Amino acid sequence: MHDSLRAIPKEDLRRLVEEIQGAGAVDYSPRYGAICPVCGAERCRVTWTGPWSGSCRERFHRCKACGLRFKSVEADR
Repeated sequence: MHDSLRAIPKEDLRRLVEEIQGAGAVDYSPRYGAICPVCGAERCRVTWTGPWSGSCRERFHRCKACGLRFKSVEADR
């Protein structure tokens, strides 16, 4: 975890994580991957990739820097 995140009280950090996880998904780029919405780490590890549904595909990630699990959406362009 980044040192700046350690300075945040655990209750506040949990509340922030819950807000972010409930907010929906981040964008996924085939070139750059997904960026963690909490700490900004790039190329977060993909833990699951769903099938294409129309022109969209969901992926789930785990940030190696702060441990956040989050969803991304890739749109076929």
